[in-house]
Amino acid sequence: MSMQYIRDTYNHALLQYLTPETWGGWHQYSPFNELVEAYECKDGKTIAESPLFDKNNPYNNRDPRMDFNIMISDRTSFRGKVYSAKPGTTLPDRLNQYPGVWSGYVIYKFLEDDPAVATTNNTGNNFPLIRYAEVLLGYLEAKLESGGE
Repeated sequence: MSMQYIRDTYNHALLQYLTPETWGGWHQYSPFNELVEAYECKDGKTIAESPLFDKNNPYNNRDPRMDFNIMISDRTSFRGKVYSAKPGTTLPDRLNQYPGVWSGYVIYKFLEDDPAVATTNNTGNNFPLIRYAEVLLGYLEAKLESGGE
C-alpha cells in the first residue's frame, strides 16, 4: 500500500527532508553507523565474520543494497556531484555541523537523481506505507496469538 502522488498536482515534500543541504534539501534524517554496519559483505557474512571486510575500506565488498539505500561521504555520486560530509570544513553537510545528530550518512533510497523527475519539494513518486509482506506477517502473528491454525 502506498500513497499515490502526481507531480505538480498532488505532490509531497519528502525529498525536502531527505536531500542533503548541498542540493537544497534539509538533511533532516541521518542514518547511524549501526545501520551501515548491519549490511553484510558480498559473501553473505557479517562484517565481523567475513574475510572480505577491510576496516581500512569498510564500504568495499558489501551488499550492493547498501549503496542504493545509504549515501556515503566521498563515495556516492548524486546529480553529477560526489556527496561529501568531511568534518572541519565549511561544506553544508559536514559531519560536525550538528554533533550527535548527523552521522555523515544520508538516506538515499527515496532520492531522485534526475531533477526533471523530482525536485526537493515537488515529486510525484509514490511513498510506500506498508508492504504486503508486513500484512502477511501481521496476519500470521494474529493467528498464532489467537490459537488459530
